Amino acid sequence: MSTHLSSISNNFFVNLLNRLGVRPPPPDGFDLINVVQPVTLVDSDIVLPVLQSTQLLDLPFSAGYSVAPAIAAVLADTGQQVAGTYLVYVLAGTGTEGSGSCGLVLARRNAANAADIWAQAFNVGAGASNNSSPIFSQRIQLQTNERLVVRVGTTAGTALLGIQANIWIVAG
Repeated sequence: MSTHLSSISNNFFVNLLNRLGVRPPPPDGFDLINVVQPVTLVDSDIVLPVLQSTQLLDLPFSAGYSVAPAIAAVLADTGQQVAGTYLVYVLAGTGTEGSGSCGLVLARRNAANAADIWAQAFNVGAGASNNSSPIFSQRIQLQTNERLVVRVGTTAGTALLGIQANIWIVAG
């Protein structure tokens, strides 16, 4: 013997009933009872599209293509930025006219552009066995007048090694 709580008409929850494979609905509708049955729903009408993408790339901050840059040479500098959250995309690479590698540093600089707040060293290289083009995609917080730079680290590379770094930054 079951206790009836509420009667549901046969056109109520039609979509759910169809998903559960109850066809056709009974002519007198359904009855809810006071017995709880565990249920797991593994299907849904809601679609959550997932697409990961970087920000729209417009003109980058870059010093351009440089052959055999000196140690500590700045290859890209965003200039002073207003305080806020930014989406940052950094791309660096070498040309094909030389071989070897070059150490680079991506750094967040303080408002006076006198010191690094943080820095990340990475390496780019040319040639068949040393080719790399690092890409950084980050969301960062900058304070008033801070900037991002890419500069040559302590390994400047060979005399013929051409290199370029680009920084794209948008408020985000």
